[in-house]
Amino acid sequence: MRYAVVFVLGAVWASVALSQDRLQPLASAKPPEYKSLIVETVHPYRVREYVPPLVLATDVTKAATAFDHPERTLAAYFSAMARGSYSDFLSCWTADSVSQLEAVNKKLQRSPDQWQRIWAETISGRKVVATHWINYGRYILVNYRIEQRAPSVESPEAVAVLMEETPGRWKLTQALRADALPQHWKTRGNRVRLPADPLFDR
Repeated sequence: MRYAVVFVLGAVWASVALSQDRLQPLASAKPPEYKSLIVETVHPYRVREYVPPLVLATDVTKAATAFDHPERTLAAYFSAMARGSYSDFLSCWTADSVSQLEAVNKKLQRSPDQWQRIWAETISGRKVVATHWINYGRYILVNYRIEQRAPSVESPEAVAVLMEETPGRWKLTQALRADALPQHWKTRGNRVRLPADPLFDR
């Protein structure tokens, strides 16, 4: 079954800064007419639910690391974090994504040691469960959750995005960081409204 998310661009909310309103013409002009241009962009994707949910390995050694399938790449990824290896963590990402991650770390002044402490708290000793596999063009998305130590605490879900960097080698990627599908693929009715990029302050 195919699903489609329809984006309505140009919708205006009060919370969105209308930067074009800040600058007014110097010459005489009529009062503004407020309009919206609606553009529909259809994103077909296919969803498979894991039955039962897939428990991803978090004890894969560096020697056993494999990138020949997205599920094995994810096992290598979470295993690298569980054992606190920053270099092995980076090896699970595409080269472009590594550059982006390192740039963010530099901006935030976050060191590998800090990441190791974060992973020790959030990953080590916890179960990582994949719930859905999503085919989206040349990308594979895997929806997963990291189960909390206290059963009463809700486990937040996230989406990992992978692509075939070279034939037969699947890596995680930041390529869809600005794409709405990873955030909205479960939206009821498969329709979301998003403001166009020029409405945001940068």
